[in-house]
Amino acid sequence: MSMQALAMLSSGLVAQAAAAGRAADNIANVNTPGFAARAGQPVSQVSGGVRDVPQAPSGPVDLATQVAGLHMAGTAYGVAAKAFAAVARMDRAAIDLIA
Repeated sequence: MSMQALAMLSSGLVAQAAAAGRAADNIANVNTPGFAARAGQPVSQVSGGVRDVPQAPSGPVDLATQVAGLHMAGTAYGVAAKAFAAVARMDRAAIDLIA
């Protein structure tokens, strides 16, 4: 059970890392002539978890959208860290029951 939870959590972290990297790249290129903002979409996987699917460039960089994306990625990381800790506590409790 906990291995499944860890796999799903880690897939979310990978997807959020892609989103954060994309937002950072977009922000870094806000003043680059002709640069089109890169976009992506998180997509649920049938087996559980999520993956990031890159989308076609969407035009000029909207700083508000990019900063919001970075904030969401940071929040998702915080939630995942708490979930990882909860899985670790459950594993320890299960081991204590067995011992």
